[in-house]
Amino acid sequence: MKRLLRAIWYVLQLRCDEAERLMHRGDETSLTWSERSGLRAHRALCRSCRSTQRQVRRLTELLREVDHTEDASDPAASVVMDAAAKERLRERLRRPDATA
Repeated sequence: MKRLLRAIWYVLQLRCDEAERLMHRGDETSLTWSERSGLRAHRALCRSCRSTQRQVRRLTELLREVDHTEDASDPAASVVMDAAAKERLRERLRRPDATA
Protein backbone atom coordinates (compact mmCIF):
# COMPACT_ATOMS: atom_id res chain seq x y z
CA MET A 1 0.00 0.00 0.00
CA LYS A 2 2.82 2.36 0.88
CA ARG A 3 4.52 1.64 -2.47
CA LEU A 4 1.29 2.44 -4.32
CA LEU A 5 0.85 5.73 -2.47
CA ARG A 6 4.45 6.71 -3.22
CA ALA A 7 3.91 5.89 -6.90
CA ILE A 8 0.72 7.96 -7.03
CA TRP A 9 2.49 10.87 -5.36
CA TYR A 10 5.36 10.57 -7.85
CA VAL A 11 2.93 10.66 -10.78
CA LEU A 12 1.21 13.74 -9.42
CA GLN A 13 4.48 15.57 -8.81
CA LEU A 14 6.30 14.71 -12.05
CA ARG A 15 7.23 17.88 -13.95
CA CYS A 16 8.13 18.12 -17.62
CA ASP A 17 11.85 18.61 -16.95
CA GLU A 18 11.93 15.46 -14.81
CA ALA A 19 9.95 13.53 -17.42
CA GLU A 20 12.44 14.60 -20.08
CA ARG A 21 15.34 13.49 -17.88
CA LEU A 22 13.73 10.07 -17.56
CA MET A 23 13.17 9.88 -21.33
CA HIS A 24 16.83 10.65 -21.97
CA ARG A 25 17.96 7.98 -19.52
CA GLY A 26 17.19 5.47 -22.19
CA ASP A 27 15.25 2.26 -22.25
CA GLU A 28 12.18 2.29 -20.01
CA THR A 29 13.21 -1.06 -18.58
CA SER A 30 16.05 0.70 -16.75
CA LEU A 31 13.53 2.85 -14.85
CA THR A 32 11.95 1.91 -11.55
CA TRP A 33 8.30 0.94 -11.48
CA SER A 34 7.25 4.32 -10.10
CA GLU A 35 9.41 6.23 -12.61
CA ARG A 36 8.03 4.19 -15.50
CA SER A 37 4.42 4.60 -14.30
CA GLY A 38 4.90 8.30 -13.65
CA LEU A 39 6.44 8.86 -17.05
CA ARG A 40 3.65 7.00 -18.83
CA ALA A 41 0.96 8.91 -16.94
CA HIS A 42 2.70 12.22 -17.53
CA ARG A 43 3.02 11.55 -21.27
CA ALA A 44 -0.66 10.63 -21.41
CA LEU A 45 -1.51 14.10 -20.11
CA CYS A 46 1.25 16.23 -21.65
CA ARG A 47 1.32 16.85 -25.40
CA SER A 48 4.75 18.47 -25.25
CA CYS A 49 6.33 15.44 -23.55
CA ARG A 50 4.71 13.07 -26.03
CA SER A 51 6.36 15.07 -28.79
CA THR A 52 9.69 15.02 -26.95
CA GLN A 53 9.42 11.24 -26.54
CA ARG A 54 8.89 10.82 -30.28
CA GLN A 55 11.96 12.97 -30.96
CA VAL A 56 14.10 10.99 -28.51
CA ARG A 57 13.01 7.72 -30.09
CA ARG A 58 13.74 9.03 -33.59
CA LEU A 59 17.20 10.24 -32.59
CA THR A 60 17.91 6.83 -31.08
CA GLU A 61 16.81 5.16 -34.33
CA LEU A 62 19.02 7.49 -36.36
CA LEU A 63 22.02 6.73 -34.18
CA ARG A 64 21.45 3.02 -34.70
CA GLU A 65 21.22 3.58 -38.45
CA VAL A 66 24.51 5.50 -38.46
CA ASP A 67 26.08 2.60 -36.57
CA HIS A 68 24.87 0.09 -39.15
CA THR A 69 25.06 2.06 -42.41
CA GLU A 70 27.24 0.17 -44.82
CA ASP A 71 25.48 0.72 -48.15
CA ALA A 72 27.86 2.70 -50.37
CA SER A 73 24.96 3.94 -52.55
CA ASP A 74 23.46 5.67 -49.51
CA PRO A 75 24.61 9.33 -49.35
CA ALA A 76 24.67 9.08 -45.56
CA ALA A 77 27.20 6.26 -45.86
CA SER A 78 29.83 8.75 -47.00
CA VAL A 79 29.70 10.34 -43.54
CA VAL A 80 31.92 8.25 -41.34
CA MET A 81 32.08 8.75 -37.60
CA ASP A 82 34.69 7.05 -35.50
CA ALA A 83 33.61 5.16 -32.39
CA ALA A 84 34.69 7.96 -30.06
CA ALA A 85 32.60 10.54 -31.95
CA LYS A 86 29.57 8.24 -31.88
CA GLU A 87 29.95 7.74 -28.14
CA ARG A 88 30.28 11.50 -27.54
CA LEU A 89 27.09 12.05 -29.52
CA ARG A 90 25.27 9.33 -27.58
CA GLU A 91 26.37 10.81 -24.25
CA ARG A 92 25.35 14.31 -25.31
CA LEU A 93 21.90 13.08 -26.35
CA ARG A 94 21.45 11.30 -23.02
CA ARG A 95 22.02 14.49 -21.02
CA PRO A 96 18.80 16.22 -19.96
CA ASP A 97 20.31 19.60 -20.78
CA ALA A 98 21.11 18.58 -24.37
CA THR A 99 20.26 21.35 -26.79
CA ALA A 100 20.75 21.73 -30.50
